[in-house]
Amino acid sequence: MREEIVAKRYAKGLFESLTAEETFDRVRDELAGFVELLRREEDLSGYLCNPMLEKTAKVSLLESLFAKTGSSSLVNRFLLLLVEKRRVEILEAVLKHYVLLGQESRNIFPVEVSSPLPLTESEKEALTVVLEKRLGGRVEAEYRIDPSLIGGLVVRSGTTFFDGSVAGKIRRLKETIVKESDHEHQGR
Repeated sequence: MREEIVAKRYAKGLFESLTAEETFDRVRDELAGFVELLRREEDLSGYLCNPMLEKTAKVSLLESLFAKTGSSSLVNRFLLLLVEKRRVEILEAVLKHYVLLGQESRNIFPVEVSSPLPLTESEKEALTVVLEKRLGGRVEAEYRIDPSLIGGLVVRSGTTFFDGSVAGKIRRLKETIVKESDHEHQGR
């Protein structure tokens, strides 16, 4: 949990450091590329995250990587800061929070839509229109198949949750019946 809080702070600092040349998209893509490199090259990840190794050696390695990748000076300085502060292991979480800050600033809502069967393109378009009206911004939907759903949809966007599934409707009906039954018993 503490790492998530720290990652949010680093993401916010990076986001607030953006310039005209170093746009949100460019920085996001460069960070994502570096995260992918660390996933592929476990030795590199282990080296950069090893607290026993000298920071100067890690900095030299990063600087040689920067020369090969042509990454922006903002991303270079940010990665060097993570090495200096021994926070390389939170880079993936930083990227996640950085992307969320960018979406928030652009009034974009990432949503996850779960359905028992694949939705058609026309169903996806209609759902997008409804969600954009309800959320008040542009929607970027990720669709998942959840065979445990009998029917309907479940939509998540951040802390907002819409349960339009059959199971959800049955659960709400049951709660209503129980409340009414309790109310009747109290009235006697």
